Amino acid sequence: MFNSLNLKLGYPVIDIRSPNELISYLVMKTKEIKKDFDSVEFFRKIKEQIAKEFEGKTFEQKKEIINKMKKDKKKSHASNNYHRILKKS
Repeated sequence: MFNSLNLKLGYPVIDIRSPNELISYLVMKTKEIKKDFDSVEFFRKIKEQIAKEFEGKTFEQKKEIINKMKKDKKKSHASNNYHRILKKS
């Protein structure tokens, strides 16, 4: 009924599925997706690099490092800094 009305009005055909079919389809689709970029791994590396840089520093020294990072971020795009960090590790 819906499809005939849609076709009559010029809309595409609707694929009607049961909830179980939809879940199976979505699970299959998510397994097919391959990651080119793993954000969790990326930010863990950055966190580890920052932790190494902060190791043994006083609060004031850490504050200076953060302010320097902020200043550098304004000068260049943030992704350049992240790539620099990843190359070090």
